[in-house]
Amino acid sequence: ATEILEKATKTARSLYEKILSEDPKDIKNQYRYAKILISCYEKYDNSKQRYAFPQKERIKFYEEAVGLFESIKENYELLSDENKKRVRNIHIKARYNLAKVLNDNIDAMIPELAMFGFVYNHDDIKLATYNFPWNPAELKTAADEIVFIFNAYHIPFENLSEENAKRIAAEDLPVHIFDLFYRRAKIFYTMYKIYAAGILRVTNEKRLEKMENYLMQALMNCKYVAGIKIEALSQKTADQGGF
Repeated sequence: ATEILEKATKTARSLYEKILSEDPKDIKNQYRYAKILISCYEKYDNSKQRYAFPQKERIKFYEEAVGLFESIKENYELLSDENKKRVRNIHIKARYNLAKVLNDNIDAMIPELAMFGFVYNHDDIKLATYNFPWNPAELKTAADEIVFIFNAYHIPFENLSEENAKRIAAEDLPVHIFDLFYRRAKIFYTMYKIYAAGILRVTNEKRLEKMENYLMQALMNCKYVAGIKIEALSQKTADQGGF
């Protein structure tokens, strides 16, 4: 099975590299290729209790995918307004997936960093690496991507009222509304875990303050997820005659 996967991956990479060599700014194929790379990066072999690809290859998949998502953002801004409309959904999905992979990568490293006693000052945080490029500052990038999507569709995301929850539950976006709030909750929870693990060198008072703040933010966004899902379900039930 591993050999088949490696062969399929090699074939897909060759195909998309050829396509993108002919048109490096092809946003649709940049996105498709990035998704394949992320799939390879995340692929886990349950039978062997390890990732399907060696660590060195996984790092390459991760870095190439992040680079493609960033490139999509840049290429989108170069398009005319008319062409932007045609690929807006892909642009939004690329930003969401960039936020997801940045957060998930950092989150996955926390237990090992804590186990081996890696501790960093804020000043040298950008130099911190362990197997994967590990930069907690990228969590701000991830958070900013989610906020960008909220703002692009004029969706309130702070102190969400019941009235606004009802309104946005019916929104039809490239990314589900509750997924945006869930991803935001995950980012806040990752920040909580970083401080809880003692990876950043700060005073205990500051650590506890940050932990409380990020945990409350994570829980609040989880509450929004539940509220929006319940509201969406009730609206769907109402449309079907109340049954």
